[in-house]
Amino acid sequence: MIHNHRRYAADGVTRCTCAGKPFPKVEGHVHFRLSQWSRCPALAKNAKNVPGEDKRNVSERLKNEIATALNGVDWLGEQLGAVGVREEEVAACIEGSRSVDDTGRKQILRLKQELTGLVLCPLDRNPGETLVLCPSLYAKGMRTAFISNEGYEGCEKSEVEVLEESKDAYVSAGFQKLGKWKKDGRLGRAYALPKHKDTEKFRPICPTFCEPSTNACKMMARCLNAMLFGLPGNEHLNLKAVSDMKGRLMKINKKMENVCQSTQVMVASYDIKDMFSKLPHATIVRAVDWCIWWYKERGLTGVHVKVRGKGARMSKSDVVDRHRFVDFNCLMRYVQFDLENCYTVASAVVLRQIVGIPMGKPSSPPLACLMCAKSEWDFLSSLGSQRRYVAGLRFVDDVSCFVAFSTKRQKSREQAEQILKRFERSYDPALTLKRTEIEDGK
Repeated sequence: MIHNHRRYAADGVTRCTCAGKPFPKVEGHVHFRLSQWSRCPALAKNAKNVPGEDKRNVSERLKNEIATALNGVDWLGEQLGAVGVREEEVAACIEGSRSVDDTGRKQILRLKQELTGLVLCPLDRNPGETLVLCPSLYAKGMRTAFISNEGYEGCEKSEVEVLEESKDAYVSAGFQKLGKWKKDGRLGRAYALPKHKDTEKFRPICPTFCEPSTNACKMMARCLNAMLFGLPGNEHLNLKAVSDMKGRLMKINKKMENVCQSTQVMVASYDIKDMFSKLPHATIVRAVDWCIWWYKERGLTGVHVKVRGKGARMSKSDVVDRHRFVDFNCLMRYVQFDLENCYTVASAVVLRQIVGIPMGKPSSPPLACLMCAKSEWDFLSSLGSQRRYVAGLRFVDDVSCFVAFSTKRQKSREQAEQILKRFERSYDPALTLKRTEIEDGK
């Protein structure tokens, strides 16, 4: 009811509207968390709360909604277009014991009216918290995240022209068999969310659910996930789900117990910064090409995706009942098409993303994880005999590396530290590993 950040992100409003307003300010502009404002109603402190509905005239409203739903169905047969609803029928559908209480709804509407002209948006990774800030501050965040970002370039073509060119490339490449091009599709409207820890920094969000090629993109995401999860688990650190962490840690413990005498483990945890926004397209293509090569060496030719429901599997044959076959060549061409046609609209400007991949696209998580898995594969392969001392796990952009060493030999500890330093350099140079924790333990 109160979040309006998408409208400001689409309009590109940049003027200050907070002059003279009696709200908490930072450096002359309104900037505060709604839950920490003394005049904030208790219901609005958590944006996920739902105010009670106004129960007055509910019978009349329900009757009108039923009549609207039944209007214009006379094509099903005679007299069907004249269906009527009696008051007693509607009354039977309503629980009369429920009292009329719209106090919460009135409070929210009054709060919304009081904050008119200001941007109200959820904080990243904390949707229950709402940040109130001046439109000029939000516009500055949009410029930093999109307009002035070197990963995007302005496009002189209109949205209609961009979609027409993309459609021509899509049809000529034969991607219609993967998913129909939606005629009513449009480019995604990007917006930015302030970060929870530092509300002066913004995270770019690029929704793509409305794009014309979203059906094919979802199918490609399922194919990429099948390829990623089909790789040998001991050759990379990728974790399929958080629920698999317990089993992976038990295997790591068992492995570390047997590598040497008087074993201790050096553990380092990292956060892969800008995992999506700074991924070079060339590195992504090389990772997908390597994965395809690995499967082709084993005689596989593509991926079978279930026509209905979830599920995909690698296959050597072209025909499997109730599955759609996607060969590796088609998958590779679609990944290249997807990266070359990364467009979004931010602050009423059409932008093309030339570095990184959108955070809101179905294919983005498997592409990012596949690229990291390739780097981890190369790192583990380069260790030689020292590989038995190393284990780890990674869930999207959070990674932990475990290196065993012997407490009886100082050189063993030094080798463990060197291995961790090599691991920190294993990913693409465009990515930054921020070490969040390092410790020794049994």
